[in-house]
Amino acid sequence: MKEQPIKLDSKENFYVDIDNVRITIVKKENRKAESNWSGKDTLRIQAYQEGTSGRLMQGAEFPIGSMVDVSRFAVALFALVGNELEWSKVGS
Repeated sequence: MKEQPIKLDSKENFYVDIDNVRITIVKKENRKAESNWSGKDTLRIQAYQEGTSGRLMQGAEFPIGSMVDVSRFAVALFALVGNELEWSKVGS
């Protein structure tokens, strides 16, 4: 698998693009006080809108205070995808 280059957005947050998805680490220092609902950095996942505009749809954010939080997110993702792959074999 080819490693995705890490880029910097206009608000000084690091992100990577994977196909039509952008994953961003939004630093708590880079957001307005009224938008800092978690009080932590967050992992934001957004999809690009169809077409060539490059516009992003509003995304979900997961608070990350430590690598434990990142690990919990990754484990949940692997469990979900692994479960779906197992279910797709049923009746095959």
